[in-house]
Amino acid sequence: GGRPTIAGARITVERVLQMLAGSYAVEDIQRAYPHLSREQINAAIAYAGRLAREPVLCLSRRSSRGRLVVGAAPPAPQFWGEA
Repeated sequence: GGRPTIAGARITVERVLQMLAGSYAVEDIQRAYPHLSREQINAAIAYAGRLAREPVLCLSRRSSRGRLVVGAAPPAPQFWGEA
């Protein structure tokens, strides 16, 4: 419950992204799930991209010194350099 799924397919966006991250091609995903269209797979990728751009509010976290911090989430690690 509560996970984003592809409309009418009962497959989570997370599963599609895991397959892509695991070097599956779109065609491989379609072979595994023949009822998925290329457009549905692309929509899952676009949805994940929109989520990655949204600001995240962290209600509380601990600082490196163990102090409780309320406010914005810590900066995300940079894997591919600056955008």
